[in-house]
Order: sequence, then C-alpha cells, then structure tokens
Amino acid sequence: MAKVYVIVIRQVSLVILFLLGLISLFVDGVFIYGIATGQFKEGFQYSDLSFAISYVLIGVFLALFTFLTFYGAYKLLKGTKKKEKKSIELLGEEF
Repeated sequence: MAKVYVIVIRQVSLVILFLLGLISLFVDGVFIYGIATGQFKEGFQYSDLSFAISYVLIGVFLALFTFLTFYGAYKLLKGTKKKEKKSIELLGEEF
C-alpha cells in the first residue's frame, strides 16, 4: 500500500512541476513581449547598457527556471514509469 502512496505523490509532484513550467513559459512570453514593445523601459532610469544587462540576466534566469522545471518533470515521469512497472511486477508476484 505504501508503494501506491509513493506513486500518487510522484504523480502530484509531476503535475505541480508541469504547471510551474507552464506558468514560467507564460512569464517568459510576457517578458519577451514587454521587451519587444519597449514597455519595460519607460520606468527605467539608468543607462541603456545597465537596462540591457539586467533584462538579459532576468531572461536567462527565467529560461533556466523553465528548462529545469520541464526537465525535472521529464525525469520524474521517466522514473515513475519504471517504478510503476516494478510495482506491478511485485504485485503480480504477491498474488
């Protein structure tokens, strides 16, 4: 019975990671749209170089976060399939 809980916890965490990835993709899209249309620069009072550096760093962080959430979901899904197969094999041996 404990193995079923582990599988459920893995599935719930997979859904959470996938939703985080979708949210970060949305934030990336809004960020890129804001830069492309120049909306973010209106309230910025520093030089153009510092503006560019700060937004490049934010963009890299958002892209990295998006990649890591989807990669984590992929690894979790890959591991869950193996664990489910082992659990089914173990259940088959018990009965």
